[in-house]
Amino acid sequence: NSVVWNKIFSREFIERYQLRFIEGALAEDAIFSIYCYTHAQKGYYISDVVYNYRQNENNSSISTNCSREYFSRINDSYKMLYDIFKETNELGFFRYFYARITPYLLCKIVDTDKLEKEEDMKETLQELRWYFCLKRQHQVVILNPYLNAIIDDIMEEQYTKAIEEIKKTRQYRDTLTDLQKERMYSPSEELYAKMSEIEES
Repeated sequence: NSVVWNKIFSREFIERYQLRFIEGALAEDAIFSIYCYTHAQKGYYISDVVYNYRQNENNSSISTNCSREYFSRINDSYKMLYDIFKETNELGFFRYFYARITPYLLCKIVDTDKLEKEEDMKETLQELRWYFCLKRQHQVVILNPYLNAIIDDIMEEQYTKAIEEIKKTRQYRDTLTDLQKERMYSPSEELYAKMSEIEES
């Protein structure tokens, strides 16, 4: 994943590329990590559990207070991320990154209670349309049918229909446990297998 707290970076590597976190940017850890992934010549994975992440039982898996401004700033960060992948000719890698983070982004849009005004929701979807169109352009698989329907409507600029799909999906997610909600956006072996099939065809 793209968080930095579970990684160790070489100081020499960081100084060679003058890597720094972008102050004020959302997803700044993702921007930093993806730049490292796309520029590093080698890396090592350690399976040992050396860090425990504590989450309170009453915490929902996704924040419900993501505002219009939040999604606008995320849009800016995703543009920076996509530029990194393009500049380093790593769009094959981007497909898997996109498949992992896009369901999570959609669930944030579905779950938030800060886009109750349809105009705010529509503006958010319009601003992010370029990003959702990348699904078709890069042949990315999204397994969940609810989320797929929302993306298809956004790509076709059917925003009223997309908003209705978002409302239906929110009602559905309200019936799920936190674990079931998390599974709705978590990557799976099936997802990566289907992505690989497309890549090999």
